[in-house]
Amino acid sequence: MRMRTIFFFLSVGITSLCIFFTASAAAQAATLQIVPSTSTQEVNQLFTVTILLDTEGAGVDGVDVHYLAYDPAFLEAQGIAVTPGTLFANTNINTVNAGNGKIDFAQSSQGGSQFTGQGTLTTIQFKMLKTGVTNLTFDFTPNVTTDTNISS
Repeated sequence: MRMRTIFFFLSVGITSLCIFFTASAAAQAATLQIVPSTSTQEVNQLFTVTILLDTEGAGVDGVDVHYLAYDPAFLEAQGIAVTPGTLFANTNINTVNAGNGKIDFAQSSQGGSQFTGQGTLTTIQFKMLKTGVTNLTFDFTPNVTTDTNISS
């Protein structure tokens, strides 16, 4: 039986949030993107999701993903941590809470250096558990610094 999983394209910007396949934020606003934005998977199939960072030309000191939420009735994150990218020197937080379906991940630069450009922040492997439609979402509230944010 085939399963259709919808991953909403979320663009978390320093100054804006774009949701549900909306175009990117204003110039000079760094963004995070879940790739692929949509996916169809078989039950019990393993698949990979990537979180991409695009600084839009601005220097970035680090990224906090507090939290990437998923429905644990549909998806099972593989392992107790996700695979960090190499954009930043330090991985400060890297945990998967399978019980409540939340991934907590943070990376930061070292020694005053900043990252500028595009690249993979992290990759996450999931297993599809049952048929249905589900979402991956960043916890993000504008002007709040305790959820998903890009620091410059």
